[in-house]
Amino acid sequence: MNYINSQLATLFFAQFVINIFLIQALKNPIFVPIQNIYQADQKIHKGYIPRLGGFCILFTLVVLSITDVFESALLNYMLLASIPLISITLFEDIFNNIQPKFRLIAIFLSAFFILQYDPLTLPMITMPFFGLLFQSYQWTLYLFFIFALAVIINGYNLIDGVNGLALCFSIATLTILMMLSFNSGDMETYVLTKYFILALLIQLFFNYPYPRMFFGDLGAYVIALYIGFLIIFLFGQFSNLLTWQVLLILFYPAYEILFTVVRRVFLGLKIFEADTQHLHQLIYAVLLTKTKSSLLANNLVVLIMIPIWAFPLAYFFLNDFNLTFAQSMLSMFLLFLIYNIYYFIFYLKLTNTGLNK
Repeated sequence: MNYINSQLATLFFAQFVINIFLIQALKNPIFVPIQNIYQADQKIHKGYIPRLGGFCILFTLVVLSITDVFESALLNYMLLASIPLISITLFEDIFNNIQPKFRLIAIFLSAFFILQYDPLTLPMITMPFFGLLFQSYQWTLYLFFIFALAVIINGYNLIDGVNGLALCFSIATLTILMMLSFNSGDMETYVLTKYFILALLIQLFFNYPYPRMFFGDLGAYVIALYIGFLIIFLFGQFSNLLTWQVLLILFYPAYEILFTVVRRVFLGLKIFEADTQHLHQLIYAVLLTKTKSSLLANNLVVLIMIPIWAFPLAYFFLNDFNLTFAQSMLSMFLLFLIYNIYYFIFYLKLTNTGLNK
């Protein structure tokens, strides 16, 4: 056991070292062309910061997979199934020249592949009409979950905009899955989610409060895919887990993308065109006018948004990680109120400053 623990300590230390190496190496003048590539309206950071945090996390997961430190058929399959998404997002993080349609294709390919995991049992969806449709035609259930994974992945991409936000939400979500798997007696998923959390905590050190390495598209897209799949796997494996709880676990990224689509349609904007009107961006803009410091405003956003990204974990913890249908509905309603109140307050504050477009 001590040998295994020392191997794990060495592995996670290696992730730490790789971060430092990449941060220093990419400062070399030969990488100036890459440093100047990323430009976007939603960019709120100054200067060049590498977007290879997801690559560093992936390094840890790959080494876990190919060594005897942690033998997991589930992890091996997840890594293989996500190769299309890994390839596209890694190129995007380095060169920032991948067209959205190719990213979308990679998302659907990896979502399709990952749902082919042989021991996987898809959770049953109990909804009027749709429940009967899913029971009668299994392929419609696969299509539903492929679409659901695509929505969650895109939702994660939307919330990945300020220091630590996507990482903190991912850690909170994985903690819920870790406890659910432990309570259900699924030790493989329990240990796997624990290692995921450790890798993300190391990456959080390089992302918050002082950003030296960003999560990147690889981090946001692939970790979202893994979390979505682990939820499907866990809730399909244990029928005692109420599937309505999933809506609370993934409420923030799912509602972010729904709210964004509705907002853009209502305002006559293009649905797939990026803007700076996401909740975390509004909060950042308001804080920037108050603090006059980009770094301080950036860091405060995650703290102010704790009631949103940490709400599911706190609610599960208070209810011993076992919610009834009524508790699940109540929790989503409360989170819905919190999000919309936040948005309304900060939208008005920004409008009153005359800076909102």
